[in-house]
Amino acid sequence: MSRLRDHVISDCLTFYILGSTVSSQWSRTSANRHFQYVLPLLERAESNSYLSCPSVLLQIMLSASYLCGVDPNSAAEEQTPPEEEALMLMRRAQAFDIHAWAQVVQGISSHDDFESRVHVASAHKSAICLYIHRVVPSAHLLNAKAVEALVDDTIHHLSCIDRGDSLIKGTAWPTFVAGAESETSERRAWAAERLMMLWKLMLWGYLRTALETLQVVWGVNDIDPETPGSAVGWLQKLKKLGIEWMVV
Repeated sequence: MSRLRDHVISDCLTFYILGSTVSSQWSRTSANRHFQYVLPLLERAESNSYLSCPSVLLQIMLSASYLCGVDPNSAAEEQTPPEEEALMLMRRAQAFDIHAWAQVVQGISSHDDFESRVHVASAHKSAICLYIHRVVPSAHLLNAKAVEALVDDTIHHLSCIDRGDSLIKGTAWPTFVAGAESETSERRAWAAERLMMLWKLMLWGYLRTALETLQVVWGVNDIDPETPGSAVGWLQKLKKLGIEWMVV
């Protein structure tokens, strides 16, 4: 019963974290005291999580989501400026060793899926770095070349997971992020086809919503393309449009 409980709690936390990435601004004050309890709960069911996103990266994602929309000038004196906090989160994410994590999980998993776990986790890692960059645009964490490299890396790892792989169910979020960052018709077509493939496999309504949202993002970007150094990226545009939903 305890294992079942851990799995249920872990899944609920995962859904909450992924949902927080596109939700309205949260309170940093109320959030910070909860982060310390999240990691142990996620780790207990890590080997059986369909998402195959390392718990440490999920915790980083949750921390980053609470920075979105924070006005650097209104932060309380006792709080770390959002730009500094975003930089710390970016460094933590970049330093995370995917292969070492996958080896540990493989040792307690009942499935021989090491390579697939590496690819899915690596896609999440790159997508999370892109997300952190978008959460606090004023931090200027990534230049255009670095963004391009992370999008390429995300697409590469996702392309290594075919429709017959059981871990494909956990690839919607990085697919969406890669699509949101895409400016070429080829990349946009890839993201659209990938989300449609996932929808046909699982028939989860949010996948259609994710594709429709990407189409909105692309339309807005075509009308109002991002300029170098701009403080408004796809995440800010989504929030300005009042679009909120959960990609899991």
